[in-house]
Amino acid sequence: MFDRFTDVLLRHFILLMLAILALATVLLSAFPIAQAPGYHDFADVSHWHGFTGMGDILSNFPYALVSALPILQILRGPVQARELYYLAFFLATGTVAITSTAYHLDPQNFTVLPDRIIIIMSGIFLMGIAITPLLSHRQALSAMYIGALYGVLGLMWWYYTAEHGVESFGPYAFCQVFILLSVLLFAVIRVRRGLPAKYLFAAVGFYALSKPLEAMDVQLYEALHHTLSGHTLKHLVIVPAVVMVHLHMLAERRAEVT
Repeated sequence: MFDRFTDVLLRHFILLMLAILALATVLLSAFPIAQAPGYHDFADVSHWHGFTGMGDILSNFPYALVSALPILQILRGPVQARELYYLAFFLATGTVAITSTAYHLDPQNFTVLPDRIIIIMSGIFLMGIAITPLLSHRQALSAMYIGALYGVLGLMWWYYTAEHGVESFGPYAFCQVFILLSVLLFAVIRVRRGLPAKYLFAAVGFYALSKPLEAMDVQLYEALHHTLSGHTLKHLVIVPAVVMVHLHMLAERRAEVT
């Protein structure tokens, strides 16, 4: 029964995706959700040579380190079509080291835009990694185009409404939730079909863990005696999520060999 259900879901995934995103847009437009008040006011206010919040700044650099190795591994030999999804993902996560650092040097709505765009794109590429063995290449690209367009437009809409009217953060937030749930769903289907999946579960788990850490920014900073803030821990917890995707890539390579 479950396999029959997943066959139907995969066959009509693009239509289902469009329907869900359209419904979410209508509901979130009717009931707009604002970004958390004081989002840009981080707990870590430590100073070093004129810079503020060094924990939040320095904790971005591991993204570049854990992204560089898989990029080099991919580029070492002929790049297969499927590996382009991985290459795009790790380029995106490596770029977060730049965009997030730039944001934390001057935290405001405008500077967070490029950072969030890159984060959305890394999620889209992860979704592509999860679905490519299950959907055709054309279907996978269609799903990624739709998700990327929705996420970026949602961000632009949030910025516009935040500056000119009733702030509407919902579409961007929902896009992240949709991506994570899609990756989880496809990971479950992969398990049923004997495909590598455990590292995908782990990657989503680490990312999900980062959310309560971010929400408890001040509380954790106080509890840890002003050494690490919740936002710094959020950055550090997402690093192993990137590592899990690297391990998933290696697991897929081994599966192809055997």
